[in-house]
Amino acid sequence: MFFNSFKEKTIFLVLIIMIFSFSAFALEDEDKTSIKDAAYFISLGQDHIESEQFEEAVDAFKKAINIQPDSAVAHYNLGLAYKSSGKMQESLEPFKEAIKINPDYAEAHYNLGLTYRLTRNIQKAIDSYIQAVRLKPKYTEAYYSLGHAQRSSGNFSKAIAAYMSVVLHEPEHERAYYNLGHIYKRSKRYEEAIKFYKKAVQIKPDFVAAHYNLAISYKASGDIKKATDQYEVLKDISEESAKKLYKVLF
Repeated sequence: MFFNSFKEKTIFLVLIIMIFSFSAFALEDEDKTSIKDAAYFISLGQDHIESEQFEEAVDAFKKAINIQPDSAVAHYNLGLAYKSSGKMQESLEPFKEAIKINPDYAEAHYNLGLTYRLTRNIQKAIDSYIQAVRLKPKYTEAYYSLGHAQRSSGNFSKAIAAYMSVVLHEPEHERAYYNLGHIYKRSKRYEEAIKFYKKAVQIKPDFVAAHYNLAISYKASGDIKKATDQYEVLKDISEESAKKLYKVLF
């Protein structure tokens, strides 16, 4: 292309720059619109999950993914929708995809672990929970689930460590104390079992199973009076459980 003057050349260059600038702004606006549209469908899907409209939630999250394929949040929520509806196998891939996009997504690791646990892949569940707590050191739900998984695998010392991490970060977690009591009771270490069962009922005085097992532990340790005291407490909370305990104690 030839120009008759420097002025013409300058005008041409200015026009080219303007065209590229407008194109860049248009693409930027398009990207912002896509993100907003994806966020809308993610929010809609979350509302559907809360309303237990799981098929509608799945559709909404899939629309968000079509708009923004690299949205870890959209993939994660799709996994939650499948898991909430009981479709465990279908939930695995969305959780994995969320982690692939964002490897530091602690909640995705945790829910992948829950899904593995529910599909009876305990070792993979353990690995996922460990990743979750590595990324989020005060993640009590993940530590609690890790305790369950380790206990199911027979790794009782590791289960104890996981449950102890729960109560370290959440001292009023009565279920963690209860499960600690169970592990020690199973090992016939009744003094430790009693300590943790007592802590569970201190936090939750109407905790039927904890009172029941506390009484059994007292009896096993030779303290019939305290076992009987727990029976009396249990009568006021659950008559049915008290009758079962009576048959064991007397």
